[in-house]
Amino acid sequence: MKTKNAAVVPWHSPAEVMDMIYDVREPGCEAVGYALLRPRSRQSVNHVMAVFGSKLAPFKPEADAPRTPCGLPVTARDHRLILAQGAPDTPLWRLLEIMI
Repeated sequence: MKTKNAAVVPWHSPAEVMDMIYDVREPGCEAVGYALLRPRSRQSVNHVMAVFGSKLAPFKPEADAPRTPCGLPVTARDHRLILAQGAPDTPLWRLLEIMI
């Protein structure tokens, strides 16, 4: 029987992750844009997992921080979520259960 091992993902601060992203804006339409992950920055390879991890853990996690079922630490709080217009208000733990 196989058991799940906790994911070993180094913590990246949100500021570090912002350096990994290239913000693209359409000329004449500055309100709409999208982000691209830079392949490399500061002589290291960037990973989407770092972006995902910084959203789940915007503060450096302690050893006893709550974790997702796959082992990622979570320090995000419900009250800091800003939902898109028309999105139903839902607790953060429900979003994590659906995603993972």
